[in-house]
Amino acid sequence: MQRKGYLSLENLALLVHLADLSAIVLLITSNNLSKQLLGKNWKRIQRLSYVYFYGSTLYVFFILGNTVVLYYLCIITVVTTLAWLRNHGFILQTQTAKTANL
Repeated sequence: MQRKGYLSLENLALLVHLADLSAIVLLITSNNLSKQLLGKNWKRIQRLSYVYFYGSTLYVFFILGNTVVLYYLCIITVVTTLAWLRNHGFILQTQTAKTANL
């Protein structure tokens, strides 16, 4: 009997390991001390939550065949994309939001 590789794409272990590693990094750096020490890089590290979310979701879909997680994946992707577009000025802000920023 041949054993599948530890980081094999055949059994999707790579997705799980990426998600696990990103979760460990997020857990270690999710505190005020890390935020102070890392400065601007803290936000970049916290973006690993996307790797964790997508890796876990795709693993659950491919291994368990649970299609509901794909709906969640689509909803989160749309909401995140809209928030990014709004924050970078691609989507116009409302008049009340503009006056609140002044």
